Amino acid sequence: MSSILEVSEPVMSGFITVPSVQELATKKLQTVPEKYVRSEEDRPSVKSPTPDIIIPIIDMKNFSDNNYVEEEMLKLHMACEDWGFFQLINHGVPHPLIEGIKGLSHEFFKLPLEEKQKYALQPNGVEGYGQQYVSGDHTLDWGDMMFIKVMPMEKRDMSYWPTKPENFRKILDAYSLEIKKVATKLLTLIAQNLNLKPHYFNENFGEDSRMSLRMNYYPPCPQPELVLGVQPHSDAGGLTLLVQDYDREGLNIKKEGSWISVKPIPNAFMVNIGDILEIMSNGRYKSIMHRVLTDRERERLSIAAFYSPSYSAEIGPAPDLVDQSQNPPLYKTLSHAQFLRHLLVDKPHLKRVLDLVKLDSTST
Repeated sequence: MSSILEVSEPVMSGFITVPSVQELATKKLQTVPEKYVRSEEDRPSVKSPTPDIIIPIIDMKNFSDNNYVEEEMLKLHMACEDWGFFQLINHGVPHPLIEGIKGLSHEFFKLPLEEKQKYALQPNGVEGYGQQYVSGDHTLDWGDMMFIKVMPMEKRDMSYWPTKPENFRKILDAYSLEIKKVATKLLTLIAQNLNLKPHYFNENFGEDSRMSLRMNYYPPCPQPELVLGVQPHSDAGGLTLLVQDYDREGLNIKKEGSWISVKPIPNAFMVNIGDILEIMSNGRYKSIMHRVLTDRERERLSIAAFYSPSYSAEIGPAPDLVDQSQNPPLYKTLSHAQFLRHLLVDKPHLKRVLDLVKLDSTST
């Protein structure tokens, strides 16, 4: 692909292939290679949540109960406005399906390297097995990933859908359909909290809204104090819904200048606001920086589903949230193709795409 069309992604350039971290970890190294070592200011330091710092928990079933809906809507509003993150319980996705996709993801990463490399990320692509956004001067993350586009269904490239382990494709298809139901429901509730038409976001995301799934595998690391599983970043899409190993921590979010470790709740989704939703809410709801730590002894798996507008969508503050006196627009309005160019070409050298589309430097 040599040019950007209205509904196409820009290509990446200057990116390199890196070795499998999982394979590197099998060598029982005593020290990590220099290209994984973070600068002193970027190395892990974290505090656990104190009693007065509690990551919000949103109960989806309360939105269907007249006795609790008002209170739960307020909790959702505060979570999106103050945190940009929350854990979602009673979301309706069957527990066996969640455990199924987690189990198959673990099985995929246990496959021989030769099998996984059949789906290797290509230099000018975004799908596949490897590491994304890697340039020659980039400090590497201590982790491998498998990235697959799952929606729109008619745009799937099945050459990146593993045939092993057995039933992987079937379970991934069922899981993506359930995730879309949850995401569209959340977007309806978020629109209502912003006093927008209930279907504002879903309509603007379009009938061919996009979803991608990223399986992340973080092997044990001999020097976890020097590396990161994923560098600090904000998610560029609309909403992210994450499932992870429940018996170990690794995800950190940045709150009031400090990194806070997230303790997973079994069968809950970790949900976070992405850059696009921050733009469309004109900064009311926040896309928050987060990162991933590694462990000396234990591996860790997470699966992130990114729900975003169609390629033809226009990204900008909702008109009903903007006026020139009290609430001027804080972000540019641009095509999704332009936004994706920032994401794929510029973001590797930045931590936030938002920095490129802000109109007011005080907005975040």
